[in-house]
Amino acid sequence: MNSARRTTITSAAVLAVTGGLLTTTAAPASAATTCTSPVFKRQFFANTTFSGTPKKTDCDTTIDQSWTGAPVSGLPSNNFGVRWSVTRDFGSGGPFSLAASG
Repeated sequence: MNSARRTTITSAAVLAVTGGLLTTTAAPASAATTCTSPVFKRQFFANTTFSGTPKKTDCDTTIDQSWTGAPVSGLPSNNFGVRWSVTRDFGSGGPFSLAASG
């Protein structure tokens, strides 16, 4: 008897605003806030290297923001970083496709 193969895919969209340019970087391990899938965990950093402790961590249903100035108190209006991450279990269907744009 074959049991269904389950695959868990963890994806992270990491975007940094640097003087109007959008860059991406790998996402390191994250901390205590948990968001139930399919909701994204969103972390705000006061730098573009995503280093140190996030200034704010919350849950976000979509990656669809447009900021003019600092999005969170304690962040600069430029040269800050925002990381969205989510873990999803897509079951055994496949093949799967992930598209992202910025």
